Amino acid sequence: MGGGYLGSDLAKRMQTAAAGKPVDAQAPYKPRGKAPILLPLGPRRGSSFLEIATVGDWITSMMKGRDLFLSKYQKTIGRKA
Repeated sequence: MGGGYLGSDLAKRMQTAAAGKPVDAQAPYKPRGKAPILLPLGPRRGSSFLEIATVGDWITSMMKGRDLFLSKYQKTIGRKA
C-alpha cells in the first residue's frame, strides 16, 4: 500500500487491528517533522515550503505543477498513466 509516510503508518495500524491485536498496545503516531507544502497556481506559478527553505514558481512547477502528482498516485494504485 502506498501513500507515503502517513499512509504506510496507517496501513500497519489497520493490519494490526485486523489481526485482533489491541490498538492501545501500539506505539503512538509520531510525525516525521516538518511536512512539505506545495501550492501550485496553475502550471507555471506557485510556492512551496520545504524542510530547508521556501521556494517559488520554478521549483514548485517542476515538482508538482506538471501533472499534480497524478502519475505518482496512478502508479501507487497500480494503474498505468
